[in-house]
Formats: sequence, C-alpha cells, structure tokens
Amino acid sequence: FMVFAADNPEDVSVLARNITENVAIKSRMPAVIFSMEKSSDILFMQMLASQSDISIKKLMIKSLEDDDVAKIKKASKIISNSDIYIDDTENLSKAEIGIALEDMWHDKGDLGLVLIDRLDLMRLHYNKDSKPGDVKKLCEFLKMLAAKINVTIILISQIEAKADMGKCHYTTIKCY
Repeated sequence: FMVFAADNPEDVSVLARNITENVAIKSRMPAVIFSMEKSSDILFMQMLASQSDISIKKLMIKSLEDDDVAKIKKASKIISNSDIYIDDTENLSKAEIGIALEDMWHDKGDLGLVLIDRLDLMRLHYNKDSKPGDVKKLCEFLKMLAAKINVTIILISQIEAKADMGKCHYTTIKCY
C-alpha cells in the first residue's frame, strides 16, 4: 500500500496512471483505476497519448499527421488487449471500493495494481475535527484489503497548503 501526495496531484496522478498502465500492458496483469476526478474517456485519451507518443493536445484538437493514425491504431490495440478497468464513479466510499475490488478479485483472480485517484475526493464521513482519524481508518482498511487480495494499492492525495503570515503549513497524511 502506497500513498502518493503532492500539492499539485495532477503530476502524481500522471505518474501513478503510467505505472498502472505499464503494469497492465507489460506484465499482462489486471489493473484497476478508481478515478474520482477524470472520466474514463479522458483517461483513455491520456493512455492513448502515452502509448502512441502523440501529445494529448494534438489528440484532443485532432491535429494529426498521416503517420499518427497508424500510431493511434497500434496504441488502441495495445490498450484494448490489456486488462485495465476504470471506475470513474465520483465520491466513492471505502466500502464501495472494497466491494468492487473483492468482486473483481473473485472474477479475475490476482490483480496487478490498483490506483485510487484521489483520497480528497472520496466520500469519507468526517467533520473538521475527525478528518485525520478517518484518513487513518481508510489507510488501515486499504492495507488490510491489499493484504487480503494480495495487490499493491496506490492512493493519490492532494496536500492542502495553508498560508499563514507568509509561512506555508502542510496537512500531513499519516498512515500507520
């Protein structure tokens, strides 16, 4: 179980998605992405850009050259032959993630990697004073789940920077 955290989670998300994508493609192991921020269509476009070596901007504005079409077809085939499962449901709870992963584990067998993008967009039942405790409970739950189904889980989180009289204080994430 790993937590990747940054004040700009997009950079960490791209790294984690690339790791997850490569596990599924190169290791031929099923990989699961729970994306509470981006749609499965956007994630597919990002994977297509990654696998075809064509910029996402070029793909989005459809400014393609002749040789780009062949690269896209090849990349699309690679992605479609891999076992990458994307759940783009917003505001998931730990129970919903746990049920989905256990169901997939029973159906598919061993999983290669699970990416949960992002902690701060999950539905946790906390108020201002209980957030650290709820994050700790989530981390404990994910560790137990990872051990039970024998999979690495990557959890992405945004660190909230708080300015206070010219100083920057960061909320810490503690997983025991």
